[in-house]
Amino acid sequence: MQKILKERLYSYLVDNRVDLFLDLQHKGGLKEYLNSSVSAIAPQIREMQESGEPDLYIEEYCMDELTRKLRPSPFLYLYRVLEEEFEEDFHRMREDGILTYELINILGCCRDIFERNAFSEETEEDRYLRYEITGAVGDYLSGS
Repeated sequence: MQKILKERLYSYLVDNRVDLFLDLQHKGGLKEYLNSSVSAIAPQIREMQESGEPDLYIEEYCMDELTRKLRPSPFLYLYRVLEEEFEEDFHRMREDGILTYELINILGCCRDIFERNAFSEETEEDRYLRYEITGAVGDYLSGS
């Protein structure tokens, strides 16, 4: 079960938090992150297995727990903003093969905005956050 959860968490990071994935990989901490994250919920896994919960239910519950602090993804938020508000730049970057690279750079420029607005599932739809992020992306793209 723990091996499956580590694989699923790895895939989640690649698909949803590529910024964190690359940072952990660069620092050599990816394996430790996966191991410690899954080890932290090992008691819950044992308890659920002992109570006879189906493996599929345990996996889904554990993935929800493992990804709770990782949601929502600032990377995917910026992806959507770039795709919706700066469509031409988005397509150019994707065609040039630099979209992920540029999104990570943009994320670095917007990190303070996300923190100041306490980016979370509750604030993700805040229009003022969207305006502020859109302005910062526009500044980044114009080289300001």
